[in-house]
Amino acid sequence: MRATSVGQTDGTTLYFVRFKGVNPPDLANSSVFNQVAKIKRAKGDTYQISSTVNDVKLRDLMMDEFQLKPSEVVVYSPPRLFFYAS
Repeated sequence: MRATSVGQTDGTTLYFVRFKGVNPPDLANSSVFNQVAKIKRAKGDTYQISSTVNDVKLRDLMMDEFQLKPSEVVVYSPPRLFFYAS
C-alpha cells in the first residue's frame, strides 16, 4: 500500500518542485502535466504539487515536456512530522 502525504486523501502525493537557473515553465497550461498533477500553491520558483505519479516520473515528465536539464528541476517530498505518544 502506498502511503500518501499528510492531508492527502485523494490518492495523490504532495511534492515540492523547484526550478533552478531557468524561468519556471507554464505548468498550469500544460495538458500533459495536468493529466498527472495539479498545482496547489506557487511562490517564486517553487511549486507545491499534488501528483498521481511518483517523484521520478513527475520529474521525467517535466524534463521531457519543457526541455529541462536534470540540474534545472528538483522534485522533493515535504518533511513529515511525526508525533509519538508517551
